[in-house]
Amino acid sequence: MNTDIFPEAEYFLSSFLLGVAFLFCYDIFRILRRVIVHRWIAIAAEDILFWGAAGILAFRMIYEKNYGTIRGYAVLGMAFGMWLYYSFLSELYVRSVTNLLHKTGHLIYRFFFRLTYPIRFLVLKCKALYKKIATVYSKQCEKKRVVREEKQRKKEEKIEQLRQQKEQVKQQKKQKKEELRQQKEQVKQQKEQVKQQKEQVKQQKKQKKQDKELD
Repeated sequence: MNTDIFPEAEYFLSSFLLGVAFLFCYDIFRILRRVIVHRWIAIAAEDILFWGAAGILAFRMIYEKNYGTIRGYAVLGMAFGMWLYYSFLSELYVRSVTNLLHKTGHLIYRFFFRLTYPIRFLVLKCKALYKKIATVYSKQCEKKRVVREEKQRKKEEKIEQLRQQKEQVKQQKKQKKEELRQQKEQVKQQKEQVKQQKEQVKQQKKQKKQDKELD
């Protein structure tokens, strides 16, 4: 009778410890989620993979201990182990390890923060020097741009003045041509007048001659 109880007790104890081990390992994921923010899809994937692997391990334990026969007290022992661990140790373990990791991370951050102070100081100085150089360069570029625009403006003004001078010369030539044409017209009109006067004189002489002949 006693020899039949020991294997069953060992089976129950193995189930109990396996339940504790499952939640202990799952608490590692809980700690990581508190330290590093996880998205819901990552949490779902982790849960599926973890409990799938846990189911495989539980089935393997059942197969090895009882040749694949599921006993109620084995399931009860596993559930009891999970409940007992979750009720008394889980939150304390998760909170303690999480706080330890946060403090350790803070200390590491402060250590590297102080260790990298010379580098950050040089980076800040380099940034300030770069900004100063960039400011001076931009001012020089602005001055060059202003000078270039001023030269371009003067060049355009000079070109405009030359164009206006050419237009003025062209207008003057045109006016002179017009004046010459008018002078020629006037001379031509004067010649016509002289010619008419000569014709009139000639007619007068001819008329007088005829009058004399009639007398």
